[in-house]
Amino acid sequence: MIHYKTLLVAHDFSATGSKAFSQGFALAEQFNATLHVIHVVEYLMPLDTHLGMVSPFENDLTEVLLDNARKRLLDFARDHGMDDAHCHLELGSPKHEIVSKADGLKADLVIVGSHGRHGLGLLLGSTASGVVNHAHCDVLAVRHGG
Repeated sequence: MIHYKTLLVAHDFSATGSKAFSQGFALAEQFNATLHVIHVVEYLMPLDTHLGMVSPFENDLTEVLLDNARKRLLDFARDHGMDDAHCHLELGSPKHEIVSKADGLKADLVIVGSHGRHGLGLLLGSTASGVVNHAHCDVLAVRHGG
């Protein structure tokens, strides 16, 4: 019989991410497991203005994006009765950071949202597909099903 102890839900603040979180929350209750949530901010490469390109931004937006995402993630988690220590904000490639965090937490299950289109990458979405292909634990891809 399968028994999960540590669950990691990837949440991108979309409706699909919310559905994945709902599934993760229900499974955590069912298995009396520890629930973690992760949000990954993708790094925005600053434009090289030395080559004559004009950057549309006065400053690097990375810190602004991280600050906004941190507030949103913590507010979301608190609204669902989660401890701040179970909230993880990372900067980088979502699929890489999700798999890395799952490994670090020794997660038994990762829950990600999928965006049901066509082809494996599009069926799951590139992030979900990358997590499915690289995670060292079970992965549940939750379809939004619009």
